[in-house]
Order: sequence, then structure tokens, then C-alpha cells
Amino acid sequence: MAANQAVVGQVVQPVVVGQPLGGGPMYVQDPNHQMDQQSVGIGWVFYGIGWVVCCCCGPCGPIFWCIVAVMHYSKPKELRDRNPQEKVVAKVSLATACCCTVVTIIVVTAYLSLIAYGAASTACTSACADYRQGAVEGQVCFETATKDCYPPGVRGMCDFGSELCISIEHCDMTCATFDSGLSSGDVVCYHSFDQDCRQTGFADQCEDGGRRCIAK
Repeated sequence: MAANQAVVGQVVQPVVVGQPLGGGPMYVQDPNHQMDQQSVGIGWVFYGIGWVVCCCCGPCGPIFWCIVAVMHYSKPKELRDRNPQEKVVAKVSLATACCCTVVTIIVVTAYLSLIAYGAASTACTSACADYRQGAVEGQVCFETATKDCYPPGVRGMCDFGSELCISIEHCDMTCATFDSGLSSGDVVCYHSFDQDCRQTGFADQCEDGGRRCIAK
């Protein structure tokens, strides 16, 4: 049989310099995958910026994490489904934003409560000139201009120009002696057995049977 003769049923391949025509398989990158990768990169950049801002400016950090979540969840559902990696970044960012927001609220609430407790346990700077209706000796709102005392409002709040404090009376007797730095008109611990006026202790509290009052 001649070398160049074809056999029935045999597939004939064109040959160029002794090699079959055609190359190996060609791989084309999925455009959806490429878009997902780009979105993931942007998302992680914003996530990192959020942590930097959170460490430097506190509550401003979650804004960037929310942006990452909005960038993903604002897209149509069919587009979101094509970007599974971006979805992971969005969920991580949203979870981080929620956790940090809750922690911030707890810390701020605790701080405000601590301030309120400190104010509520501090003696007023002067004796109440007048007790308005409903006000009694104890926790009051002290109006600095008139030195009048009135009961705290809702949630223990006072009007502008007033301070939340513990109302205090003048001492029964004139102080015979003062601790160093104290004088008439100061908040002192009055000891009746020797009429000695001493410095108040922690949180303006008195010890050894002393009575907190305004020195005469």
C-alpha cells in the first residue's frame, strides 16, 4: 500500500513539519471570578482601614465595615451569588461592626453611670438655701445661682445650671478647730465631742462618728 494512500475509516490529520496541527487546551478566566477577586480585595482594604480608624478614632471604625457590607448586599441577588468570596468579607465586616458597636454602647453606658454615681455621692458645694416642693435632705439638684435645691427629674437628671449632689446642712455648732486647709463654709466632718472639723474622706464620707456638714 502506498504511504500516502488513505485507509477507509482512518482519521487523517494534517501534518506540518511532522507535527499534528492544533495546540493544547486553552483556559479562559471566568469574568465573574475575576470580578469577585477584585471586590474581595477592595473589601479587605476597607476592613483594614476600619480597624486603623477604630484604634485611632474609636466609634468611627464601624462606618468602614458597614460600607463593605453595603457594597455587597446592595447588589442584586443573582450578582451576589456569583461573588461568594465577597460575601464572606461582607459577613465578617458586618459581624465586626455589630460587636464593636455593642461593646462601645456598654463602655459608654458604664462610663456615664460611673459619672452619675460620683455626682450623686458628692456633697453639694453649699447648704441649700431653700428646699423646693418635693425636695428633702439627700440627693437633690443644687441650683448654683440661687443655691436652691429641688428634686431630680426623670432618670435623675437636673436642669441646666444645676448639679446633682447630696444636700448638706450647716453644722450644729461652730467649729472649734479646723484641719489644715479648711475654713468656715467648707464641707467638713464635724465631731461633736470636741467640736473638731476634719477633712472628709473617700467620696466625702466621714469616719469615727463624724457628721458631714457645712462648717460655721
